[in-house]
Amino acid sequence: MVRKIVGVGRPCNDRQFRGGHVGDVATPYASGMAPRPAPTPHDATARRFLDAAATVIDAMFDPDVAAAQPRIKSLHYPAALQWLRLEDLLRVPAMSVDPPSRKAFFNRWPDKDSFLSDAVIYALEYRDRLDESTDDVARSSDGETARAVPESVQLRPALSDTSVPLTERVTMLSESVVEELLSNPRSYLLIHLAPLFGHHPRLQAKVQESLRAEQAFWYGLYEQTREGTGCQFRDGWDAARVGLTLQALLDGLLVRARLDDVDQYGNRWEAASLYADAVVALLVGVFDLDGSGEGPADYLTRRLAEAFDDS
Repeated sequence: MVRKIVGVGRPCNDRQFRGGHVGDVATPYASGMAPRPAPTPHDATARRFLDAAATVIDAMFDPDVAAAQPRIKSLHYPAALQWLRLEDLLRVPAMSVDPPSRKAFFNRWPDKDSFLSDAVIYALEYRDRLDESTDDVARSSDGETARAVPESVQLRPALSDTSVPLTERVTMLSESVVEELLSNPRSYLLIHLAPLFGHHPRLQAKVQESLRAEQAFWYGLYEQTREGTGCQFRDGWDAARVGLTLQALLDGLLVRARLDDVDQYGNRWEAASLYADAVVALLVGVFDLDGSGEGPADYLTRRLAEAFDDS
């Protein structure tokens, strides 16, 4: 439709019509009012939507808060794997030979949630790569659950080779562990699932039980390393605490390896060597090399005081 603006004499269509008078109706421009700003993803209304999204995202990681969010409360867990469908399994090439039916699936699991819980444990324990005929198997405390041991553990005997300096042995094993983890996408599974375990305590308990055998395996390795030095752990430290610290370092390193631009850091960000250096630095701090019996903090305080006195 083409209209004529009174007093102007120039025709305009509906889209162009913004000012002047049409009949006796004053337009915003004619009355001196500023036009309404165009909506953007950064205006006040957008901020309300973004604030609400942040609230819901927080609730996803806080089971106590999530109870007030109906949508989150209705999710099934492990929610991080809810995208996985039975059809996805049947499309895996190995399933194309004599493929099992949907009925075969539901004869074994009553629903997808039950299957996912089992699948998580199965994957975390690398049972698809398990060879019971070898010695590379760790077992749970009940002796029934087996899990494959990482190939890097084959280097464990090297820690007993006293002809090689301990730092070189530790570095070799540490770098091997990191390189193996970074080359294996499944290393990220637990990091992907753990933040939502608060919604699924039964799965969390299963995962914790599954990890105990592996933890005991590595704790024994750290204790063996200490014995090789002929010294004790510093006060407040033992093999288990060293193991928890190193695992936390590994978890953080895996995340940073996917998050950071490696080229940005150059040689400073070589994941394997960075971890190996961190392990050596930790051992320097937790091994009581001077036999003082002090904890790391007390030892550092005393040594710093002595250094200042000497200067």
